[in-house]
Amino acid sequence: MAAATFSEARDKQAVLKLYTKDYAGIQDGETETRDSIDKWLSDYESDLNKGSTLRFISAVSNLHVRMLGPAAWATYDYVFQAIRKGELEAQDSGNAPHFCARKA
Repeated sequence: MAAATFSEARDKQAVLKLYTKDYAGIQDGETETRDSIDKWLSDYESDLNKGSTLRFISAVSNLHVRMLGPAAWATYDYVFQAIRKGELEAQDSGNAPHFCARKA
């Protein structure tokens, strides 16, 4: 969701600081790491520099957080939209879980 502000600020470090160096996740069924996010941001920035009008809008609602010992998880509803030239190009929405483990 941090990608939603990237097109304006173009500050990769502001996005990447939200992820630990050993971050591992799943995005659209594919493994995601901090390095893959860094590459995606670089590719997106290159497209923006070439004049791409693609922008992202995201919203999160119904956030519920639970903690039990060293584990935490959150569920939330999300809407993620891709907009090009003011027109909706793609949209994804649903309910997402997020799991975390605190390191000792």
